Amino acid sequence: MTTDLFNLSTLVDQHLDSGLSDKAALYSPHGHVSYGELYRSMCAMGRALRELGIQREQRVMLLLDDTPAFFTAFLGAGRI
Repeated sequence: MTTDLFNLSTLVDQHLDSGLSDKAALYSPHGHVSYGELYRSMCAMGRALRELGIQREQRVMLLLDDTPAFFTAFLGAGRI
């Protein structure tokens, strides 16, 4: 049995490849976050976690409110 691996953060890449970097990816009471902004922030989160020594298959606990910051952290952790 083969299992295809899927990384949720690549959905953001697909939207960027489709030319939708300025389209809203997230809506919140504080405004919206575009796919381009989400991509940059999730990659920055991934780099920060790597600098802290987090490696693939390690667990990361996210303690955040239900805000765009949660999605940035979640996708950034998944990115690495």
